[in-house]
Amino acid sequence: MWSQDVIVFSRQPVCMVVAEIEDLQMTHARVSIIVSTRNRADQLATCLNALIYQQGPADGRYEIVVVDNDSSDHTKQVVDSLQRQFRHIKYVYEQRLGLSVARNAGVRLSEGEIVCFLDDDTIPCVHYISEIVQPFGHHDVTCVGGKIIASWPDGCPPSWFPAKYGNVVGQTSFGEKSRFMNRQEFPFGGNIAFRREMFEKLGGFDENLGRKGENYLCGEEIDLCYKLQAKRLRFFYNPRATVSHTVGRKRATKSYFVRSVFGKGVTEGHQKLAHRGAFIFTMYLVLKACLLSVTSLLYLSAGTFLSEAARFQCRCRIAWYAGYLYFLACRDDFGSLSRS
Repeated sequence: MWSQDVIVFSRQPVCMVVAEIEDLQMTHARVSIIVSTRNRADQLATCLNALIYQQGPADGRYEIVVVDNDSSDHTKQVVDSLQRQFRHIKYVYEQRLGLSVARNAGVRLSEGEIVCFLDDDTIPCVHYISEIVQPFGHHDVTCVGGKIIASWPDGCPPSWFPAKYGNVVGQTSFGEKSRFMNRQEFPFGGNIAFRREMFEKLGGFDENLGRKGENYLCGEEIDLCYKLQAKRLRFFYNPRATVSHTVGRKRATKSYFVRSVFGKGVTEGHQKLAHRGAFIFTMYLVLKACLLSVTSLLYLSAGTFLSEAARFQCRCRIAWYAGYLYFLACRDDFGSLSRS
């Protein structure tokens, strides 16, 4: 039986056809839904309520693990009240800041054979748990990603929003068909699940990566996916495992987008160096430097003739390329990152 706990932490290749996956019923494996949160008590309550009132063949064989990453709001009170409705909720207080730190703390307390990660500002669909787990019915499936839809403050994206950068607000663009993901496609961290055995074998999320306050380096889930891919494992995408991701008004701004895209450039620099080697990293570095020069020249010389959306897309490209170069300049300041 799942237990309620309050814990403080101190500081082979897949060769089946997709149809086989779609015909499988939900596995009977236990599932742990891990939700890390920091000072978003009201959004957390919405997310947890959607998880509590799931439909389909989940049959209560899941637990919810809430990791409170040093919140100063009423997060603990929200979880306490919901534990009265759903006895399989666990609460973990993790003082050390960092999304990767919090997620790993949740895994340590969890008991599921499958560990699933959701952001606290997402709202899962009513059949979410049964859908995210279904592909694991085949023993070769190690990682599953679902669909994420951005929910904008005014119901639609701003006029300047470049659809190409939907990933900045966590929006996926993998289509509407269940399938194996291509080699350069990875599930998004706001809606992803792993077999626990493999997650632990690879050491979980790298705690040097992931959001920590205002830092630029993220991509801890992509780092783990690279490690899975190195073992010749593939990823499955199920668009029916859908969550809605709330885009707050502070995020629906140009300044937030530019900072976020810059951070993605920094993260790409780390990923190329850590997983592709110094030669590939350097080749991309030269390419990014050239693209930065060309795009900057276009923005400065022809900016007034471009539409608002086109001008902003140029700004995003400049931020991405600059972030990649920034990683090279400041990589020694990011801590004990793996180097090639």
